[in-house]
Amino acid sequence: GSGTAAHNDIGINLDVDSRSLGTSTLKGMDIDVTGHTDGTSVSYGIDLAVGSADTNHGINIVQGGLLGNSISIAHAGTQNVVSIDNNSGTGNSGIYIENTGSTGSAIYAKSEQGASQGDPLIKFIADDGGFDEAVISIQQDGTGNSISIDQNGEAVALYIDTEATGHGMYFPSPGTTT
Repeated sequence: GSGTAAHNDIGINLDVDSRSLGTSTLKGMDIDVTGHTDGTSVSYGIDLAVGSADTNHGINIVQGGLLGNSISIAHAGTQNVVSIDNNSGTGNSGIYIENTGSTGSAIYAKSEQGASQGDPLIKFIADDGGFDEAVISIQQDGTGNSISIDQNGEAVALYIDTEATGHGMYFPSPGTTT
């Protein structure tokens, strides 16, 4: 950039406009990175560093059209599909979802894995003894239930294993009974 008047800089501008009459697949960019294990190597398909502006966004995706995911990941590796290391301050979430414009769920986790499942479908761990906040906090300002459990399997719907010296469950509201 020239550093003079306000303007928009684009390092690479890629525009693909295709009108196929048959079955087609369109890709704006296809990146293949092949690393080898002859030595010690780390491969990155994209290594992105963004900074020094008033507001910095690493990736901005605007999804148009009726069908399709904004991000689709197929993973057959041996480690996490997505790993986020968030070292920001209080109030800055590792994942933030604004779901006001959608009538669907903000988070939907589903598995059809059978008896060989090794871990819970969703797991929250606060692994430091000094952690002094709730692991899960729910605020429901609407008219629906805060928690709804539909247990169809042959196990208990809510199981609490506590090592605490206090209560396993506590209801502070005087109008609520256990």
